Amino acid sequence: MFNKHNVKRYIASGCHTGLIPFIPGTLAAVVGVLIYAVIVCLFNETRHIVTVLAVVIAILMTATHDLYEFAKKEWGSHDAKEFVLDEIIGFLSTVFFIHCVAGLFNLERDGFYKFKIIIPSFVLFRLFDIIKIYPANIIDNDEGPDAVIFDDVVSAAWAAFVVIIFL
Repeated sequence: MFNKHNVKRYIASGCHTGLIPFIPGTLAAVVGVLIYAVIVCLFNETRHIVTVLAVVIAILMTATHDLYEFAKKEWGSHDAKEFVLDEIIGFLSTVFFIHCVAGLFNLERDGFYKFKIIIPSFVLFRLFDIIKIYPANIIDNDEGPDAVIFDDVVSAAWAAFVVIIFL
């Protein structure tokens, strides 16, 4: 049944990936991988990919802000494991940062690099998100939608940095 509550729950849980009892954050990041794959299949130029990623990330950040109180009430925590939009934002931010730098410094050696970065971006983002490298560890202790989002964005920046070094 499509009622407002169910739609909010579906979106906040990243298409229900957050409701799966094991590795919900990792599964939500896979949703980010799928979104990214669709974007790079639809757009060839880096500037278009960057623009679309920025729009999608902005929409997801807005949704996170709008759904924060709902998720807090629904799952009883300010950063509930079921509320996984931040994981999707994190992966998409990783590839966004990589594309920004690759476009800026002309690091695109071939069109296939867009797909080559998926696995290292995914693995490094999840690793850095789990271990919380500074300042993500400090941000993670705060409450509110910005804290929920930006500890993942910081982890994304660290992951992108490492991937870019080897690009």
